[in-house]
Amino acid sequence: MLSDAEIYFVEQLTQVQRVNNQQYNQFADVYIQRNPIPSVEKSCILTSNNTVISCHLKKQLQEELENPRITINLEYSSDECVQLVALLSRYLEASQQTLFVDVINEGPQFGTLLALACNILLETKLEIKTVAKIGSTWVADPNDVEAMSASCKLFVVKNESKVVGMRAYGKIAEDFQQGIKLAVDYE
Repeated sequence: MLSDAEIYFVEQLTQVQRVNNQQYNQFADVYIQRNPIPSVEKSCILTSNNTVISCHLKKQLQEELENPRITINLEYSSDECVQLVALLSRYLEASQQTLFVDVINEGPQFGTLLALACNILLETKLEIKTVAKIGSTWVADPNDVEAMSASCKLFVVKNESKVVGMRAYGKIAEDFQQGIKLAVDYE
């Protein structure tokens, strides 16, 4: 079982080769869990086609405040992306993390990546509690057929009703188009 006293950070960027011999990163696998120790700092990179989003997670020590603040730094002008970040920001305000998001390259998949993040954070239907690694593939509980099916595309790790991790697989632009609609139509 997952523990609030530990932090896990896994980054899996699998390079595959297309027919035209161009290489690209097929999926990013990032998992982050809360850690009560304030000095922990980790970073990750989500990559899809020409878009790279660098996320820096830092637990800040504030003696006068029990819960550190969330800061989202975004350099992007798209109205849709601003909406998505607003949703993400409101959700994160209740958490105990500090999140910095820097857009390295404003590629066409950026809005979809943000939508995916929002969709995962706002989605409450997946109640997968355990994760496992078979070979190089992360899967859900092998005894849960429905969870296994979900893990083919994405699954959410939840602990005490809080999202503490995420997995995203495959072609993000195709698999998570619905995520944009869900995030934008949230309110």
